[in-house]
Amino acid sequence: MDTLNNTTIIFPFEDDLINKINPACKIVHRNFFIKIKKYIRNSNNDKYINYFFEKNIKVKMIDQSYYWAAKDLTNIDNLSILSTGFIAIFYFLSNKEYTNYDIYLCGFTFHGWSGHDWEQEKICVLNLKSNKKVHAFDAIDDEKQHTFDCR
Repeated sequence: MDTLNNTTIIFPFEDDLINKINPACKIVHRNFFIKIKKYIRNSNNDKYINYFFEKNIKVKMIDQSYYWAAKDLTNIDNLSILSTGFIAIFYFLSNKEYTNYDIYLCGFTFHGWSGHDWEQEKICVLNLKSNKKVHAFDAIDDEKQHTFDCR
């Protein structure tokens, strides 16, 4: 842990945002029945932040405005939730503090939880890569030229 003393860990989601975009329960209407679907609460950021705080490691939480701005700029289905990797890319590209930095991706696979719109994220990221706004250490899945505009 000594090597992390001068490091800032960035969390892409606040617990409040997680609860807004992926609530712990949802009411589903089917014909004449009302069913309440319970989800597993997945917002444990406070637990992780406290762990790093106890180790004197700085933690920065990305403001919710970055999530909503990224969502507005993409063609991603309103019911889909942006992946943490996609939010991080958007954060570093749109934050003035990082304008003089090159952004490199590593291990970005576009596979995982079904709540993300992987196909649209892939199109957007490949467009950013082809426009030299981001770079990849390894090949991104199905690197093809796409015309989707993700500024």
